[in-house]
Amino acid sequence: MEYVAFYGTYDIPVDTIVAAREETYGRHRVQRWIEDLEKAKGKPIADFYSEEVWDGESDTMP
Repeated sequence: MEYVAFYGTYDIPVDTIVAAREETYGRHRVQRWIEDLEKAKGKPIADFYSEEVWDGESDTMP
């Protein structure tokens, strides 16, 4: 994994990771993900086995 090669196995740079995600996905979206995860309190918030797969061609996701 690239992370281990760049940073090692200790001292996870959470601020760097969050900043990179905000740059890629936007601050609002990342904050929403954080809020959703905090509300879930360790419970799964998605069931990937039962979700429909987006074909990448339609204008809207399932």
